[in-house]
Amino acid sequence: MTTIKYDPTQDFIHATLTSITGRPTRTGIKSLEKENKDNARQIHSLRGNDNEGHLRLCYNLDRFNARPAVAGTPWVDPVHPGTRPDVPDVATGPQITRMASAHKYDLTEFQLFQSTEKALLRKTMEAVEEVYYKSLQDPDEGYSTLSYNDLIVHLNEQYGTLTNDDLDKNIDRMNAKWTPTQPIEQLFHQINDARSFARDHDNITERATIRSALKNLENSGVFTLALKEWRNKAEDDQTWTNLQTFFAKANTERLRSITTKQAGFHDQHQANNANTNSSPYFVKDMAGY
Repeated sequence: MTTIKYDPTQDFIHATLTSITGRPTRTGIKSLEKENKDNARQIHSLRGNDNEGHLRLCYNLDRFNARPAVAGTPWVDPVHPGTRPDVPDVATGPQITRMASAHKYDLTEFQLFQSTEKALLRKTMEAVEEVYYKSLQDPDEGYSTLSYNDLIVHLNEQYGTLTNDDLDKNIDRMNAKWTPTQPIEQLFHQINDARSFARDHDNITERATIRSALKNLENSGVFTLALKEWRNKAEDDQTWTNLQTFFAKANTERLRSITTKQAGFHDQHQANNANTNSSPYFVKDMAGY
């Protein structure tokens, strides 16, 4: 049986996951999950909808196939095709060649699925102190039968429960002050991260999301006209997605205006210096040196 020598980790975006020091928290666990999903997407597969790589390994199979992204193209886990192709005695030479090729492909696909799953598991175990998952160790087999999903489910059940304090701190992070010296994308990211953090526990509504963003933008003092234009929009157009697009453009125009004014000031300053240097009084004064 041929064994592939390809190491999936060489194509991982996150060669090393963000480690969790001490007792795992929901924030740390979700960070690991996100990074693992990024990595799994990088390992190509024709299964499912053909553009999510091995993302299936980061989900329970039923949950993965219930996602809208794979509607109509459910993922089916590859199975081991056997040590050699099952070739009928009456098969012709070309048929045998095709069967051998198909068997090799199926075997390679199965091995890639297995090696990617083991790589995700290994990277996650490296990022978490063993004491927090050692209860999953079999006394005889060790971690050989442990799957990545087994580990993630364990971490979430034991350490991923949100408290009211966690949710309050999450709102504080969402509302953290944004200043015009920062990229406006930073504001969008902190709000989107907060929404993702609270999802399925204490969902942050779209209206609350927009209020948070508008308050921060208003407090910045640099979007007076843009805010007025936004509030004049039809209510159906005032969505969180539209807000991000609208104020990203408004910020681009704001920065362009600043750059233009600075360039104009520089040109005027240069012109003033030139006029001063060419004046007879300046020449006379310089002659005294």
